[in-house]
Amino acid sequence: HKQTGNIHDIKAKLGELDKAIQQVKSQPAVVETSVTDDVETDKVLPAYQRFENLAEEGPPTLSLPFSYKMLEGAFQAMDLVVSMMHNRSEMCTFSKLKAAVQNMTKKNFEEVTVGQIKTIVPESYIFRHENNMATFGKKLSGYQLTVEANLTEDHKSNERLLTSEGKLTFTASALLKRKHRFRNNLLNYLKHLHKNFLASLKHPLFVPDDKLTRWHPQFQLDKVPEVISAPLPQPPAVNVYHTAKDVLEKQKGRLNPRVEEALSRVAAENENVNSGSQNKSQDSFISSSSSMSAPTISEQNTSSLKGIPPALLAKIRAKEAQKMEEALTRSPAEDNKTKIMSHLPEIIRILRTYFVTEKKPAIPLDAVYKKLEDSYRAGISQRDIEQHIEMLKELAPELVSVVEVKRGKFLKLDKNVDVQEVSNRILNLVKSRK
Repeated sequence: HKQTGNIHDIKAKLGELDKAIQQVKSQPAVVETSVTDDVETDKVLPAYQRFENLAEEGPPTLSLPFSYKMLEGAFQAMDLVVSMMHNRSEMCTFSKLKAAVQNMTKKNFEEVTVGQIKTIVPESYIFRHENNMATFGKKLSGYQLTVEANLTEDHKSNERLLTSEGKLTFTASALLKRKHRFRNNLLNYLKHLHKNFLASLKHPLFVPDDKLTRWHPQFQLDKVPEVISAPLPQPPAVNVYHTAKDVLEKQKGRLNPRVEEALSRVAAENENVNSGSQNKSQDSFISSSSSMSAPTISEQNTSSLKGIPPALLAKIRAKEAQKMEEALTRSPAEDNKTKIMSHLPEIIRILRTYFVTEKKPAIPLDAVYKKLEDSYRAGISQRDIEQHIEMLKELAPELVSVVEVKRGKFLKLDKNVDVQEVSNRILNLVKSRK
């Protein structure tokens, strides 16, 4: 009877639980709304564009922003299309160029992009406007923008091959030279912006362009303005009226007074609209440029600096500026050396344990390499291990040494040396290099 009572109690509790679940399901779902949904936010680039430079492999170098890399790819596609049409003695119009480049890059290609390319390499192309050009087998009326390669600087005197029309041949070597020239000019353009940024800091820095190896940490590549588009040749002026102001200027005194009054009223309204939009765009550009040039570190800690002598503050800030200049001009090889030095304390610990376990004064070098490769906390190649051992021999010759005999090379480790003291000394060297 007691078991039967327990079963009834359990069934009753399960029934209450089912009722509670049904009540929860029947209640209307509460939709959480964010207060910030209606707030207008600035246009932010996707993360894969803003942080694309951080995903690059290899040593730290002067990487380019995403938009600059897209411009570099557009130039390479444009140069390839122009080279093929040039060698075929075919006139390259912008409509043909646009279709071919968009087919290659799967990106939009407009005259603005051509103007940006002209800004970086102004002497690489010759732009003209030709009248009554045939495009895709159809003769079009009006002026067409044409693009011709300027190859005077891309050929040596001994390789000046000519086409059937007597023009210079667009060779593969010329294509490669133009690619490198565009890359260097684009990098110099970005260095100029970086130099202006360094000069706008509260404590300006002056780093020569030829010694610059990395960008300033506060120089945000994802907020760098795009390359300014250079003006392209315009077709000859044709008397075409686009606005009421144009009609009023050309036909003034020949129209009905009521018509002139209406045209003047429309022209005044258009001027007001245009001036308002221009002021708005200028304000947005100034605000964006000021946010780009201003340092991101806030000055809210000025109250905590009260009581410190100004001379000491100036000395500290000068030292920080000097360290930043050294960081901007430090070569990747020095960074690699610092990285290897930071790994040495772990290498020393593994070697010490290995020699104590083996109870030998010297161990074959190949066996040491194998042990380090298996015991290190991260994946490491034998070549990297050799570099670490060479660095350890250089920094701590009293601890390890390599002896070569007939049987091969052996590594010796002095167990009487305090490994903790050696590790601390190496870590202090690493801190001083950063």
